[in-house]
Amino acid sequence: MNRNIYRLLALFGSMLALVGFFQEWITIKAFGQTISYSGWSAIQNGALTPYFELLGAFFGLLAAFLLLVRPRPYLRLLLMITGMFVLIGVGLGTAALELEQAFEFESFGILVGWGWGSILTMVGGVMLLISSLGVEHIATAYY
Repeated sequence: MNRNIYRLLALFGSMLALVGFFQEWITIKAFGQTISYSGWSAIQNGALTPYFELLGAFFGLLAAFLLLVRPRPYLRLLLMITGMFVLIGVGLGTAALELEQAFEFESFGILVGWGWGSILTMVGGVMLLISSLGVEHIATAYY
């Protein structure tokens, strides 16, 4: 497999995670009102889980840049950690499924749904994890 694929996966995965952080994660429709939460608005409301996603996205960008400039074997561990942080940060998006199962009653008119931000963030986290698998191939080519 081409070594540049892993570099692109790391770069685009971290960018997707960063973009997904600012998109809506959860949409709640109740009694004619719609409330949407993104990772940023969840942090402003006091949630701690999105900090993991934000840290993972920033360190993923750093690891992707280092993978482009100076590939080293330790970047494999850094990309794995950032991918896991991003996926942990989507725990807020997982809460949407629990809320949907608990509160989706048509008689009450409450609907909870996923937003694009949680999906983009999950895809970015998986891309970061996959890119960590190819770091060894890239780093050994330069030694």
